[in-house]
Amino acid sequence: MWQKKLFYENGYGRENLELNFNLLKLILHSANEKEIIRNIVQIQNSEIASRKIVLSTIERLLNYNILILGNEGHCLVQYAMSSSYDENYEIRFWAMVVLTRLLNGPYRKLCLERLVEMIDEEPYQNKVGMLSRLEKDNLGDPKIKYIFDKGKSDAHYWVRIVAEKPFIKGTIINKH
Repeated sequence: MWQKKLFYENGYGRENLELNFNLLKLILHSANEKEIIRNIVQIQNSEIASRKIVLSTIERLLNYNILILGNEGHCLVQYAMSSSYDENYEIRFWAMVVLTRLLNGPYRKLCLERLVEMIDEEPYQNKVGMLSRLEKDNLGDPKIKYIFDKGKSDAHYWVRIVAEKPFIKGTIINKH
């Protein structure tokens, strides 16, 4: 069932379908990075829905370990990074989700630096999303620890709760 949702979501435009085709070629190691760059430039000037779909598609591909970003994936990382500065908080949310998925690869330092910036700037929904996606077992990493410490002292109740409670498979457990 998840395979059907991997490349198709309501609201796809022509640019999204072309990018998905090129992402499929990237997965099959027959992609032309110039085509992906062209698709991304077109989508960056599209509606918010199209841009969110691109980021959620990239996140799903990374989540299922279908897309492993090497040299030919720099443009996707750049798209996620530039989207993390977008005016729209939903675009920034999906960019943050992609950045958290990239932490186990060669882009870790770059992504962590941006996530550290984002924890100070984002609305509470994005902060809760970030904290719930980061691994508590990485608290040895000073930047991850900083993000959780910032969350623990945040003005919003839900951000503090998520930063303080341990997670098991995405759910908060009660210590009592």
